[in-house]
Amino acid sequence: MTHSDFLPATNPPYPDVKSCDTWLAKAALGDSRSASTAFLALLDEIEDAPPPHGAYLQILERLRPPLLAVLTEYTRKFSGKPLPLSLPETAALEQVCALWLALLRSYRRLLRALPVCPPGDATTSLLAMRALQCAGEMIATQLLARHPVGDDLWKRLHGLYAHAEARGCADTPVGDPILRETCTAAYVQPLLYALAQPYGLIQRDAQWTRSWIGRFAWKVRLTRSPEKTYAYAIDLAGNTGAAWCEVTTPAANPPLSEGPIRFLDSAALGRSLRRRLRRLNEGEEPANLGLGRGCTQPGAGELLRALVRDWCEAPAVPQFPRRPAQGASAKLEVAVGFAPAHVVIAGKPFVSGARAWDYSRRDVDYIHTFQRAPEGHRSSEPDADSIEHWEAVDESAHGFRLRRRDPGVRISHRQLLALRPGGARKFILAEVRWLLQEGDIAITLGTRALPGLARACAVRPTSQDPATQAPYSQAFVLPVAMGLPPSLVVPAGWYQQDRVLDLRLDEGVVRIRLFGLLGRGYDYDRVNFTAIT
Repeated sequence: MTHSDFLPATNPPYPDVKSCDTWLAKAALGDSRSASTAFLALLDEIEDAPPPHGAYLQILERLRPPLLAVLTEYTRKFSGKPLPLSLPETAALEQVCALWLALLRSYRRLLRALPVCPPGDATTSLLAMRALQCAGEMIATQLLARHPVGDDLWKRLHGLYAHAEARGCADTPVGDPILRETCTAAYVQPLLYALAQPYGLIQRDAQWTRSWIGRFAWKVRLTRSPEKTYAYAIDLAGNTGAAWCEVTTPAANPPLSEGPIRFLDSAALGRSLRRRLRRLNEGEEPANLGLGRGCTQPGAGELLRALVRDWCEAPAVPQFPRRPAQGASAKLEVAVGFAPAHVVIAGKPFVSGARAWDYSRRDVDYIHTFQRAPEGHRSSEPDADSIEHWEAVDESAHGFRLRRRDPGVRISHRQLLALRPGGARKFILAEVRWLLQEGDIAITLGTRALPGLARACAVRPTSQDPATQAPYSQAFVLPVAMGLPPSLVVPAGWYQQDRVLDLRLDEGVVRIRLFGLLGRGYDYDRVNFTAIT
């Protein structure tokens, strides 16, 4: 028996698709903020006074393309931003979630109102898939904002898929067969994205990952019993995503094969991704492999290799196990950002060497207004206010997992940090590998130390004319193991192949040449260099 509160209104304000087209023609949809507000009000109005079932579904399908465009644009306001999110970014996140929830309520309401139909009914399959897509987008939205996914979101997603299975439409193709859209594919997409380490993806990789998931999710099957001795398992009655599960033999564990447990079979997906990796290594363009026109090498290949590990292989055992931080090392001093890290590592003011004629008219106006030199020209001194106090959750040989519960500066993914555990004498130069906002201001992040004990220095472009010599900028030298060349950490955007710089150390000035990019972060480039004799 179907239970539903759906009852069409006698005189609905939007009785058919034509009335919806009239609204779209008059609505101001140029600005994503005002457009999202207008769409939310429209969906609420239709929900309060719904048209007949068939007309309601047609209206939702007509609204869907322009609404998706607005949601995509509005999501950019908080996706990949520094944490904690600002008030406008938080408002955008809440608005996007409200829109997806309004769409989900509408599709789910129509799905529940349908009578029991034969398995594979087209309308049932469409409504179930749309509801799963909305629930999946709500989870993806939280991950894009680097927020934890609530238990209620996972429960809603699992419940919708279980309903689709019960209706016999989980694997029924919907719409264009070329797109291979099914309820199972819609259900698998948020599961795959949650397994792709989304809190540690740069913005470009997050976009590529979501695009590839949409194209290849149909290759993943859901089974009631694993074909191997290990697999990712999903509890349809649970409140989490897919979890790695060791299974000796399916027959030896009847509850896994008979209960509400499903297993991800990603064998076909793995073969497809590995085949593309081989062709990328042979010089094939990513666009020719169905990866998208915006994908470039070597980034596409690196991301594909990581996704194969995350989706198709057993989770790697950490080379250096993490251990809980205890004692004095559980409290750390942290300086966030390139300039603050340089100041605390140097332990003394940084002098750029700027001269009076290096100041622009804007700089002069800034000095006149604020009675101090602008950033980049004035000397930096160690400031107790720039050092934050964090809690170390655990640690390993590579770095720390840190948590801050108090307000502080905003932090970006792949940003430089200077860390000093309690009892240590010197700061360690590290970068943010992943980060997560919990609540309004609490931040949890993982760090990885850059190799070598950082030494503060300064660099500037080499000039033959002393009158046009640029001021120095902050940098770090990272000595590494014996026999290996040291590396240099310079501000983001400074690296150019064979660029010549003046490197200022305590011992004097050395002329160097850059010859290789080792890594790139939010505010730095790590490069190889050699001295010019």
